[in-house]
Amino acid sequence: FWLMAAKHAWKGMGEDPRRGIASARIVLESACTANPNSEAIWLAGVKLEWESDEILRARALLSKARVAAPSSRVWMKSMLLEREQGDVETVLKFAEEGMKVYPKAHKLYLIAGQTCEHDQNDTRKAMAYYLRGTQHCPECAPLWIHFASSEENLGLTSKARATLETARVRMRDLQNEDSLWLASSRLERRTGNLE
Repeated sequence: FWLMAAKHAWKGMGEDPRRGIASARIVLESACTANPNSEAIWLAGVKLEWESDEILRARALLSKARVAAPSSRVWMKSMLLEREQGDVETVLKFAEEGMKVYPKAHKLYLIAGQTCEHDQNDTRKAMAYYLRGTQHCPECAPLWIHFASSEENLGLTSKARATLETARVRMRDLQNEDSLWLASSRLERRTGNLE
């Protein structure tokens, strides 16, 4: 009900968005007082501030949420906010801190790896995150695919092929094996191995 009330307050003031934001903020502050351990309420507050370009407020809420309602999702949102702001060091700091508490949270490894790869242009560092991710979350196909892609980007096509094959063998009985076959097919096509 708190979340519905906040959404109604936020979106219901179409004529004056500032009034809607202020009303939603009041509702969410009351909600946090009544439910201090609710991840959903903290993240709703973060979303309100983030989408209103109140980045400092969003950061402050995430900081409080990491203490009051810690979860892998709160750490992930913290990383995404900092990545959007271009603060790569903080993204990786949050990644390391979050991985200590939530080692099975595959998205933390993915975001850290993608940050290294795309924002730092450091494929080897990204590959290290993907490798750690596959060790802690061996059932996560996207981690294996990103790991193999990093190997391929470094010119290690045979290793990339072996990585995808290992992943397919490990996930033979899981439903997410299809994406691994697709990644393998695309790797062979890129290398000209049409057979």
